[in-house]
Amino acid sequence: MRSVLLACMLCIASLATSNEVAFDWELLNSGASVQEKYEHIIQVDTAALANVRDSGDLAFYMTFYANVTEFGKNIKVLNLLKSITAKFQESDPQARTVLGVLYHYQDNYIFVDHLKNDKNAFRPENKKFMEVYYQTIYSEEEIKARRLYDSACNDHYLQACIISYFSEPDKVTYCFLNNSDGNPSACDLQIQSMAQVENRLLNEAIYNYSHEKDESIKQALAYVIHNIYKQGFMPFAVNEEDHKNPENMRRYGFTRDAKKAELWKKRAEKFIKQHNLEDI
Repeated sequence: MRSVLLACMLCIASLATSNEVAFDWELLNSGASVQEKYEHIIQVDTAALANVRDSGDLAFYMTFYANVTEFGKNIKVLNLLKSITAKFQESDPQARTVLGVLYHYQDNYIFVDHLKNDKNAFRPENKKFMEVYYQTIYSEEEIKARRLYDSACNDHYLQACIISYFSEPDKVTYCFLNNSDGNPSACDLQIQSMAQVENRLLNEAIYNYSHEKDESIKQALAYVIHNIYKQGFMPFAVNEEDHKNPENMRRYGFTRDAKKAELWKKRAEKFIKQHNLEDI
C-alpha cells in the first residue's frame, strides 16, 4: 500500500501555490491586534479549504502549509503562526486544526529531504530511512498534532477528522515494511485503528451533511460519504482480493456497503459531474 506521507512527494513536485490563497505577512508581522491577525489566518485557511472543494485537489491544503513553512525549515513563520493560533485553540476547532498542521510540519523537512535524496526510501533494509520514518510518525510534535485533530473532530469540525485519518495509513505502512517475517496478521491492530478513524470520519461527514445548508458543500460531503461506503476515503486494501471486493475489509472493522454507496452517489450527482468523477 502507499503511504499518505507520499503526499509529501506531491508537495515537492508542486511547490508553487495558488496566488489566490496567501498570507498577508505585512499584517501578521505588524502591530495589529492578535484578534485581527487570527481572523486573517482563519480567512486564508478557509480559502485553502474552498480551493480543495472547488478544484477537487485533496493535496492542496497540506501542500499550502508545506510551502508556507518550507516543511518546517522556516522557524520564524512556523512560530509566528503557532503563537497566534494557539491563543484561540480552546474556543475554535479550526484554530486547533491549523495549529495541529503546524505541529505536523515542525521538523518535517528531515523526512522530506530523505524522500528527495534517498533512492532507496521505503525499503525495509534501509535502516536509516526506517528510523527517520518512525521518528516522523511517532514524534512528540506529531502526537500533539493528532490530539489537536481529535479534539477538533470531536467538535464536528470535519477537516480535522480528514487530517486525522491521513495520519493512520503511515502507521500501517511502517508496520508492513517492518514485518520482515511476513506474518499476515502482524499489522491487524494498525489496520483496525485506521478503520476506527475512518468510521469516525464517515459519521462526522453524515453529521455535517445533515446540518449543512449550502447545497454545493452538501454535494461534496455526499461524495465523501459515497466513497467511504464504496471503497474507503482513500482506496485501501490489504491484498489483491480485498481490492477486487472492498467489502472484504469489513473483517477489520471498515464500513463498506455497496447499496448505501449507490444511495449517496445519487445525492452527489452534481459534484461528480462537475469534477468528472463518473469512473472513479
